[in-house]
Amino acid sequence: GNTATLSTNSYAWSFGSNNGVFDDHARVNIYDNNQRWLVTPIINSLAANASLSFDLALTAFSGSSVPAPATTGTDDKFIVLISTDNMTTWTTLREWNNSGSSYVYNDIANTTTGENVNIDLSSYSGQTVYVAFYGESTTSNADNNLHIDNVTIGVTVPAGDWQTKATATTTADLTGLTAGTKYDLKVVTNCDETIESATVQFTTLVGNMKYFLTAGEWGTASNWMDEEIPAITDNATIRANVTITGDAAASKITLQGSPTPILTIQGNGSLQTDNSVTATVKKHITGYGAEHTGEVIGYYLIANPLNSTVYSYNFGPTGLLTGNYDLYSWSYSASDGKEWRNYEASSFSLYTQTGYLYANESDVDLTFTGTVMANNTDVTTSLNYSSTGTYAFNGWNLVGNPFVCNAYVKDATDNIAAFYRMNKDGDGFVAATGAIKPMEGIFVKATATGQSFKFTRTAPVPSNGNGNLNIQLAKKVTSRDEVATTDNAIVRFDGGNTLEKFMFRQDNMKIYIPQDGADFAVVASEAKGVLPVNVKVATTGNYTISFSNDDIEFAYLHLIDRFTGEDIDLLIDPEYTFIASPRDKENRFNLVFNSFDSNIDIESDIFAYQSGDEIIVSGEGELQIFDVMGRFVTSMKVNGSERISASTYANGVYVFRMVGETVKTQKIVVK
Repeated sequence: GNTATLSTNSYAWSFGSNNGVFDDHARVNIYDNNQRWLVTPIINSLAANASLSFDLALTAFSGSSVPAPATTGTDDKFIVLISTDNMTTWTTLREWNNSGSSYVYNDIANTTTGENVNIDLSSYSGQTVYVAFYGESTTSNADNNLHIDNVTIGVTVPAGDWQTKATATTTADLTGLTAGTKYDLKVVTNCDETIESATVQFTTLVGNMKYFLTAGEWGTASNWMDEEIPAITDNATIRANVTITGDAAASKITLQGSPTPILTIQGNGSLQTDNSVTATVKKHITGYGAEHTGEVIGYYLIANPLNSTVYSYNFGPTGLLTGNYDLYSWSYSASDGKEWRNYEASSFSLYTQTGYLYANESDVDLTFTGTVMANNTDVTTSLNYSSTGTYAFNGWNLVGNPFVCNAYVKDATDNIAAFYRMNKDGDGFVAATGAIKPMEGIFVKATATGQSFKFTRTAPVPSNGNGNLNIQLAKKVTSRDEVATTDNAIVRFDGGNTLEKFMFRQDNMKIYIPQDGADFAVVASEAKGVLPVNVKVATTGNYTISFSNDDIEFAYLHLIDRFTGEDIDLLIDPEYTFIASPRDKENRFNLVFNSFDSNIDIESDIFAYQSGDEIIVSGEGELQIFDVMGRFVTSMKVNGSERISASTYANGVYVFRMVGETVKTQKIVVK
């Protein structure tokens, strides 16, 4: 079209395909409703030292909001012109473009207030003039809105008296200036004080503005002007490509330059910022192909870090569609029992705040490019729960961190919630309570309809003595076809919420804490008395249970093996290796927090002992014998009593297990 409808105070001009007053395929002028150039009223006898002032902003074509503009409009330009002959001819006062001008079109401010532009008109003193605004886009390559407001033409009156800085050189240092303040400046010759330059204006830098000038790492001080890396209270102007691989923070980030600098967050990079910004976010995926056999299983819980839905066609050559891949969405209420939906052979979309399961045969950098969300406010995520259907995983929701910084998830009572994440080998899920990484998905549990969790970047305040006791059960495997062989449970002493045990495959091994008739992965405790710790394994073998503390110290902490009677002081040895089989009772261990509670009933009776050169075994069932390293030695059937020659075995410690209606375990020292 060739007309523009003018609002009362500001004008929004669209650059892009059929979205407003600019034809994308031919050069046109901007007209008002009277078919004239968009011009000011006539200005008679322009005052000496007059200037033109207006506010200017550039945003994406998106209604009244202020999203970051598209930067692909290489041909777009905006020009301010002046005419002194009743609009017969025009002279350019200033031009913004993306093709070499010192005023870069793509650098126009992207804020609700815009930037103030001031153009000196003193050379037109006494003349009658018109000022016009002109925009142009000749190619359909970007949809943007250009905003102009508060247009004034007049004389700028200095705030305060002129101050003189005498100098005999071509440079001078001006001292005593106030940050973020506009100043007038003119030069007067030493020979004749009546000869002076036109007045120009400049604005001093805001004290908390930091400038990134040299391409490289955000955390490298030498890449910043004056070697000042910004803190969360500072603003940052980025004028060169920057990569974030550690912790980075700034109150506001502005990308400035032509071409626009690229901000990349990758590896363990984390960015805290109070404004939305365009970024490229990368997550390295280690493939499960032949080159990694014996190393990793290779699954990841991922999340879309962009402030929008991402569709399959947005991904470049290093995205989800590279090589062979597995991408799954989650549905807890699948009526056919297939909660995972595979998108390998079809198009897909990744929604923000939603998690997905992903693996790739090859090593890839999973790459997202777009606007990332400001993370100074919390984001609430609604959870799904069915009050009518009967589903194996009812209430379990796979959600995703919406931020590009570490986040924490809080429940309705504002407690830091427990959740499940993928373990480090990518072969199973583990319970957790801490920070959620950028691009990470997690499982949380709803217990009723209408519940929601919220993501926040605010870390919990540490409180001495109110941390966690982490318990891990491990049996290492390296095949994608084997069941998960690491599992964990957490005892919380901070009053936080609990989390039920989450088992995708019933043949997986698990470690859990029974309470109130249910199995829990995370429980709350006061560190008193005895806490049962149950174990269920999928295959007979050698297992290790280990303990680690987060922000808590114990005066006494013992583990009692109820099958063998062993009492392990976890303050001396935080690991315990034992033999277990699928037929064992699950109530294997007791965790004891006080010494006076250490007299715990032991499941096993003595059923084997050495007498001279014989080992006498009594019972009914299968006798299994392992060496002290947990390696299988032999097995035999026992019905009543069996005498075994001690000379059959080298001197040492052996574990005898009698598997019948019950399982009994006993250590024998063969001499």
